[in-house]
Amino acid sequence: MNPELDITTGKHVILEDNSQYFYTINPFQLTNALGNVVAVLREFVFIKNGENDERSCYKLYKTKEGNWYEIPGENPSAANDILRSLKSAIDE
Repeated sequence: MNPELDITTGKHVILEDNSQYFYTINPFQLTNALGNVVAVLREFVFIKNGENDERSCYKLYKTKEGNWYEIPGENPSAANDILRSLKSAIDE
């Protein structure tokens, strides 16, 4: 399921391979098994419009200290290179 994103007003980042990702930033509450909030993170939702109406969606999380956090199972494991590139582009 891909969330809808208004690409006319959203932020964007261009990676080294010239692929363009639009993204939004929202607050995200990380909870433990008991439902207690253990951290408040910033959720980055990236969407790439590809050829042939191909869309890719990735979610990354960042702490207020600036450290990246990944929730297991949120993104496909084959996307590690893309996720690393997105993190680097945002940090620049």
